[in-house]
Amino acid sequence: MLNGMSFGASYQRGQFLGLTLKTAASFKPRQKRIYEQFDSVADDLGQDQAPSFLDLDSWYDRLLFDAERSGLRLHSAHFSPGDDQVNFAVSNTSYALWADALNQFFTLSEIHLPKNFRRIGVAVLDDNLEGPLVSYNRLVSKSGGILDPIEQALDRKSLSNLVSVLPNRKLGRPNHETDFGYPKLAIGADLALRLQVMDPDAPLKHQLYLKNTGRVALSDSLNIWSVATIDISNDFDTRRPSDSVLPRVRSEINQYLTQGENGIDSLFGEYKESLSSSLHARFYVGLLEEMFGGVGGEVLYEPFATRWAVGANLNWVQQRAFDRRFRFQNYNVVTGHLSLFYASDWHNFDFGLHVGRYLAGDRGFTFEAKRTFDNGFALGAYFTRTNVSAEDFGEGSYDKGIAITIPYSLMLGKNTRGKYSTVLRTIERDGGRRLEGTVGLLWWNRRSVRFDALRDNRDRILP
Repeated sequence: MLNGMSFGASYQRGQFLGLTLKTAASFKPRQKRIYEQFDSVADDLGQDQAPSFLDLDSWYDRLLFDAERSGLRLHSAHFSPGDDQVNFAVSNTSYALWADALNQFFTLSEIHLPKNFRRIGVAVLDDNLEGPLVSYNRLVSKSGGILDPIEQALDRKSLSNLVSVLPNRKLGRPNHETDFGYPKLAIGADLALRLQVMDPDAPLKHQLYLKNTGRVALSDSLNIWSVATIDISNDFDTRRPSDSVLPRVRSEINQYLTQGENGIDSLFGEYKESLSSSLHARFYVGLLEEMFGGVGGEVLYEPFATRWAVGANLNWVQQRAFDRRFRFQNYNVVTGHLSLFYASDWHNFDFGLHVGRYLAGDRGFTFEAKRTFDNGFALGAYFTRTNVSAEDFGEGSYDKGIAITIPYSLMLGKNTRGKYSTVLRTIERDGGRRLEGTVGLLWWNRRSVRFDALRDNRDRILP
């Protein structure tokens, strides 16, 4: 048993080996805060661990070192001489909840910042896209000294007004700026499992494989991403060939899983930037997913403190060869959508409506709804209707499915932004199918830095 997880193994009927992983979690309450344990550079032991190039007489370098070891990236600091406010640009690499990341940063700021700074602002950077500016007013005694909220034993709810969620703004020329030493390379390898369910002839098919990931960061905005698979065990087959009368953009998935059991899932370059505090964009080119490669982009307009947003994406893609290497088939298509999003305050339900052209050239709309619980677990559903008739679509009549997202932090008991996401469909058909990871991705990924998500957690942000 490990953090609520149990493992089991069995050998059945003299021919089957079974492995079982079980976990139980409540998806409604907020996650318990997990404090990162390390020796602060404010102490002698922490100073001994600091690299020689850091200037420990500089409060910025001390704050930078402790922030990075606690799972944060401190990009820059901005202030005017004689002013009592300092603003920072900060990104979160480790915390499932941004409220916990901000709490950690403000706690470190209380340790390292000079006392003349009475107000601390954090310009949130989430995946290099701007979020709100979260401001914290330090407690000041009658004599002008800085007080510790914990030592004062004051009620956190009553102190939550010390934290404000404000519109982001350009911070101007930084007084201090971190050099992250680009380019940077990161690689990883994990065991992964791919499943197919609900096939009447074979209700459960699988592939166990080694998933190799890579990232080359050329700047804060520009990255090259890659995923390659090495097959370990695979029982996919092509005994049920596609009978689709539409371009076979998805129904031949098993050709990819058999001929390309060892192959490249994706290899593409991506540029991501906020054009303003409300307008965000990403552009990409390469092998975008296991069945298509090409070029495209997505934009999102999301005004501050509103519950609606609009987005658009446009892509030219060509179908990849079944071996999942660098060859392509003859089929190509222009696909894209206009999107309208609404963030309801009813049980944290979010809605998306996408109207446009799909991979098979059909036109129509997709409606999706998703509930995100306070601990990050999300459950949703969608359906798509296009100008393809039920007869031409084939079994199932139209595309629909259930979407599930499970944060790893719920099961691992440690801070991580990793999560498992999947879409469950009854059958793979070609009508109403979208390019993976391009329709509404900016909106859904930014949920944790929306105004309401931060405002409703001000007591948790407070150091």
